[in-house]
Amino acid sequence: MCALLIDRRWIAVGVAIFLFPLLLQAQGQIGIVLTQPPPNQLKVADLWRVRLTNTTGQTIKVYLYGTADEAKDGPIVSATTAVFDLPPGIKTVTGNDIQPIDADYYNDRYKQFFLRTGQAPTGDYRICVRVIDAATRAELGTDCFDQPIQVVTPPVLVNPDDESTVNDRLPVFSWIAPTPLKPGQRPTYQMKIVEVLGRQTPYDAMMSNPAFFTRDRIPSQLFAFPIAARGFRSDQRYAWRITATDGDFPLGQSEIWSFTWKPITTDRIGEDSTTTIAYKGKTDKGPVIGKPPIKIVNLERGVQAGSTFYMPNQDLLAEVGVLQVSDNFIPAGLLNDLVKSCFGP
Repeated sequence: MCALLIDRRWIAVGVAIFLFPLLLQAQGQIGIVLTQPPPNQLKVADLWRVRLTNTTGQTIKVYLYGTADEAKDGPIVSATTAVFDLPPGIKTVTGNDIQPIDADYYNDRYKQFFLRTGQAPTGDYRICVRVIDAATRAELGTDCFDQPIQVVTPPVLVNPDDESTVNDRLPVFSWIAPTPLKPGQRPTYQMKIVEVLGRQTPYDAMMSNPAFFTRDRIPSQLFAFPIAARGFRSDQRYAWRITATDGDFPLGQSEIWSFTWKPITTDRIGEDSTTTIAYKGKTDKGPVIGKPPIKIVNLERGVQAGSTFYMPNQDLLAEVGVLQVSDNFIPAGLLNDLVKSCFGP
């Protein structure tokens, strides 16, 4: 009996000596490359975006073992795929290869978040996948990547209101920053404006049409349309969107809103007029004292002859319905245009 035991032990040693070089050869000849997901994104399926390379010249039965760790909370989940054949050459792993998958969650908060949203919550993750020989349980290859995730609400558009009419030649756009932001985090913003053509929805226009205007790396949540930019077209509808980033790290995109641009011109002066201008001064063609009062639309801001002028609040009126102005308030040339619009040259 003793001699038989010794023989069996020698047999086991001999088998191990025979298999060891083969295992070393397999470990050196199975390559694995993980495909890293886009920035700020991590889904359970991203564990298995794997390309394997088998240079052993023979088909090997393998399975994958994947883990996800978070920098502060440690191990989050580990998962083991079904056994599948790995033939010689390059193989891109598909869902059919690895089902069913046996997953173990070590933190219920992460499990619930994954099940509810389909992706990981805010955190700094390390993802590793190992190729395991199904027969020997030996590790044949491994690859890892680090993936930071920051889940924030996207920017919220404020002004101009959605589906509003804009009169200003140089409108001011505003929005609310994404939240929550990390201490010291200073996102920048990209604005994109497109024309909405025909029966397009704002979304279709944003996805399909060339940009009418873009500006990158806007440092704040307020942006005045630049005077040097191409001007808006009268009665044209536009769609706009804000994208927030932290360097190259995306923080989200706003909804897509639209507005229609309708400039205020001299043709509209006198319609539903409620304010009278009593001008004391000179125009380009001389004084207008003694001429009939000039009536204009009661507005706070408008565009005339390529310039922008501002009307004061009602409490600045000389008397009810009468506004006394000077060359310091409305440029003489602009006021002259107002006079001509009502009374002719």
